[in-house]
Amino acid sequence: MIYKPENFILDVDGVLTDGTFYYSKDGKILKRFGPEDSDALRRLRDLTSMTIEFVTADYRGYEISNSRCSHMGFKCTLVRNSFSRLEWLEKNFDLSKTIYMGDGLSDILSLSKAYYSISPNNAFDYVKKVSDYSTKTYGGRGAIAESCIKIYELFFKEGDEDVISMFTKKFDG
Repeated sequence: MIYKPENFILDVDGVLTDGTFYYSKDGKILKRFGPEDSDALRRLRDLTSMTIEFVTADYRGYEISNSRCSHMGFKCTLVRNSFSRLEWLEKNFDLSKTIYMGDGLSDILSLSKAYYSISPNNAFDYVKKVSDYSTKTYGGRGAIAESCIKIYELFFKEGDEDVISMFTKKFDG
């Protein structure tokens, strides 16, 4: 039975970013975030009332990730051991109502347990095999925006409505 999911939880590195870390002698200084994802995420949230949150295991770059997520209006949680991600998800969300998006080997369990799972095109092949949908675009280069459109199309679109209406539909909010 297809119903409207309530949560969209996303990994940061390789999904919201292109997965590249920039280091100097002082440590991690930069991550590359794409410009396409922010508007699509906010629009999906506003149209669907879904909870949208980010998760990362990158404690060295957490401040960078948290700053970007905060600027977009979303929460970012540090789960220091990426293999404990599934435990964190199960504690905080009903996975039968959750869409999960990840790209790495440590995301496989979460992707396989979520109601619906998405991976960016640049994810490991093993990750794409367990995902319900793999984007045409790469992480940090519009994969999240593409996913937002796919989620809207699959779970929230009304009748023959054009998916473009996701960005043109008026709403109270």
